Amino acid sequence: MDYIVVFQKLFIGYIAIVLYFHIVGRAAMAPVTPSDQIQNFFLGGMAGAVILNFSIQPVQFILIILIWFGIIVSVNFLKLRSSWLRALVEGNSIELFSNNQPNKKGFFKAKLTAGDFIALLRNNGVTSIAELKNVRIESNGQLAISLKGEDSFSKYLVVDGQINQTELSEVGKNLEWLLRYAESERIEIEEIFLLEYNKKTEDILIIKIVDSGVANFTPIK
Repeated sequence: MDYIVVFQKLFIGYIAIVLYFHIVGRAAMAPVTPSDQIQNFFLGGMAGAVILNFSIQPVQFILIILIWFGIIVSVNFLKLRSSWLRALVEGNSIELFSNNQPNKKGFFKAKLTAGDFIALLRNNGVTSIAELKNVRIESNGQLAISLKGEDSFSKYLVVDGQINQTELSEVGKNLEWLLRYAESERIEIEEIFLLEYNKKTEDILIIKIVDSGVANFTPIK
């Protein structure tokens, strides 16, 4: 075994992982989306396979990593600008329980059985279905639960400058209504970091991007 080559590849792999977390952000260290998990699994598997493959030299390893980084940066860039691509890669949240009734289509789409649902509820400290008001499963597989006696979920109609068509339809609004509201507030959809709509009170909270590239936001009621 050529230990010098192994050392070189391990060092390159270590640097690549450090750079990877700088590129995609700290969220990838504790994956919150499906694409975070895919990227982490693929990078780990790729590094392990290349390090143990002595027909691939360190320079070739660097080129492979650069290609992979190019793919990651491109996908992340396009996700911020295309709600269709984001829905394809990340998926949307799915309503499982609303108005005190299970949503059969939601369970089928999420591929959840009753047993899976009960296990997830217990993991969230809910011991009785009678306590439920609304339940959604997010794209990362976690449940968002609203219990009886609590206020209804707020809906996020715009996220990262992209319109969330699913939640827009759930509050009984359409694209024309949203565009008219944005125009009345003299704000472009692309300038909105988050637009939150409360179904119960019909209050709207807009968090506007003040300086792109910097996490500096101003709430507009």
